[in-house]
Amino acid sequence: MDNLKIQSFNPYSGRGNNGIIEQPIVELYNGKVHKNQMLNYVSGQYYMLKIVSDTPYEEISPLLMECGLDGIILQTTNISNVFNNSISNITRQLVNDLILLVIYLISICILIIYNCRIYFSLYKKNIAYKRLGGFGLWDIYKVSIMIQFFEGLLFWGLSFIFLLIKLF
Repeated sequence: MDNLKIQSFNPYSGRGNNGIIEQPIVELYNGKVHKNQMLNYVSGQYYMLKIVSDTPYEEISPLLMECGLDGIILQTTNISNVFNNSISNITRQLVNDLILLVIYLISICILIIYNCRIYFSLYKKNIAYKRLGGFGLWDIYKVSIMIQFFEGLLFWGLSFIFLLIKLF
């Protein structure tokens, strides 16, 4: 199988040859290796190497040049930097989500107060007649309670849908 060429669909491999990988090493997945390990191996993500120097790229650059990977692997990162970046991104996203939660809670409270004010101003005579007539609290306020319940249900349902859209 001399002069074998494979078109790569990964933008990080075969960069110098317009995505064509010459003389590739082909590994077949046989099920004995864990699927995630194999996908990590195939996808070209992070590999952990034990390097004793402070400049890991200079230490592995002769090997990269020998394999012809010096044009593809342009830098190395410490795994601690990767974890620090991941943790800071997760923390930032958590803070953003907490701010949105507070905004949602404040807006639903404002919406409930506003709707109650409108309901009481529109139906004040009806409420007074029913109170004087001896009706119970549920009989008087059931329309308002049901409206508030369905508005809250709609609000939280839409929030949940937007969260699912954001996640996927």
